[in-house]
Amino acid sequence: MKNKYKATRIGFWIISSVSIAIIAIVLSNGVLNAQRPNPVVLETSEQEILTSEDLVEDPDKVQKEMLFPVGRFEKTIQKLVSSELDGRYPGTEGNTQAMDYIRGEMVRIGLDAPSFAENYLMPFEMILPMKHSATEMSLAVGERQYAFTFGEDFNEFVARDFARGIGSFEGRFKIIDDPNSLYDFENMGDPEIVIYTENAISGVSYEALFGEIIKSDHRPKVILYESSQQNSGYFVLSPFSRFVTTNDNVDGVLIYRISEEIVNLLKDSPDGVLSFKTEVSIDTLETSNVIGMIDGTGEEGVVISAHFDHLGNNFDGSYNPGALDNASGVTTMLALAEAIKETADPEMDYYFIAFNGEEEGMYGSSSFAAEKPLDPLLFQCFNVDMVGASGNVPLEISATAIQSVALQEKALLLADAMRIETFKSDKGSSDHVPLENAGYVTVSFTELDKRFYHTPKDTVENSIDFIKMQNVAYFIYRLVFER
Repeated sequence: MKNKYKATRIGFWIISSVSIAIIAIVLSNGVLNAQRPNPVVLETSEQEILTSEDLVEDPDKVQKEMLFPVGRFEKTIQKLVSSELDGRYPGTEGNTQAMDYIRGEMVRIGLDAPSFAENYLMPFEMILPMKHSATEMSLAVGERQYAFTFGEDFNEFVARDFARGIGSFEGRFKIIDDPNSLYDFENMGDPEIVIYTENAISGVSYEALFGEIIKSDHRPKVILYESSQQNSGYFVLSPFSRFVTTNDNVDGVLIYRISEEIVNLLKDSPDGVLSFKTEVSIDTLETSNVIGMIDGTGEEGVVISAHFDHLGNNFDGSYNPGALDNASGVTTMLALAEAIKETADPEMDYYFIAFNGEEEGMYGSSSFAAEKPLDPLLFQCFNVDMVGASGNVPLEISATAIQSVALQEKALLLADAMRIETFKSDKGSSDHVPLENAGYVTVSFTELDKRFYHTPKDTVENSIDFIKMQNVAYFIYRLVFER
């Protein structure tokens, strides 16, 4: 439904003196004449003192500051990345506290709980790896002992049916560097620990490699494989568990990623003894999405979503705060809820969904899409996953289904008019995919800065640019009201 409500020109507060001519230029700008309701005037304490130079450089700056004060972003995101929430991993106390915080913010903003989400919660079931203690790996070479560092030197690989999550082992090892001898275990003397170099397995998928290993009657008990998939000196953690169908894979093998440095050390230590300990169970649990709404009088509406789960605690004194991924998206979604609450088209419905279980396989959005509590023909969806990146990355605007292309093109045109650097994508790696598969018109917004992605270094200080976040929030706000 096209919004019928024209904006009236907002009155400006500017503490420094600004000439009447400058104000007239700003007010006549087309941005302020967009078809949307008049924004709420915020408390002066939240506002920024603007100069005439600011307004010439960015005519939207007053509007942005009134709708999306940076201080509000900072307060929300600092809570989401706090040690108290401990990485927001599903099934943990930190994830539950994150749910409670988001629900509390929805109540504070004045959102209602939908009929299909009692007390703002929409439950669903998921399978995921649950870590119970620190994963350990060490090497003994004669009298010399090497203790390896989790996350930097190695990490466990458990989220597949061929992987065993619980166990310990000690023994000697064989290194395979020849891509033509990946499974020749019998001729190697049936080694119990096998190490694959990156050269040996380049171009081979995990499913193909480990699927063949599992079939062998001479398969080893432990597999280590070299991987360069690291950011900021850490392995990229991924608990993606969509391919897991068993909760107790006693027939699997212990599998670990290891760094190039560790491979080189092992090559220089052919008589060494490796030791391992892993305690990661594959559990089935019930958790929830968090959903609030603004109830309009019509049947059409908008959904704005962002996932709030992340990778949790590493049990080695570190945790993964997930500032960019995706405390930034939840922060932006809540800021949009607060702005839209004051400027909503009374004939429209607005839903704000904090999805859970995205990192583990888009469980929360898949559950929502399967239930379809909202008519896909009447709602447009906007998914926010990693925005406000401090790195020099453009805003990726993604759509994966034909019904979403027109909205994607509209978003690209608006972003260009607002001088936001973007690129068009058909990538399907976030919660927009289940929504599109269910028939919803959906676009997703991402700034994929991989420098600290899925590591303990994804902090507010390293990853977040609040002015960019403000710009993206204002852009999505404009897009919502210019349907």
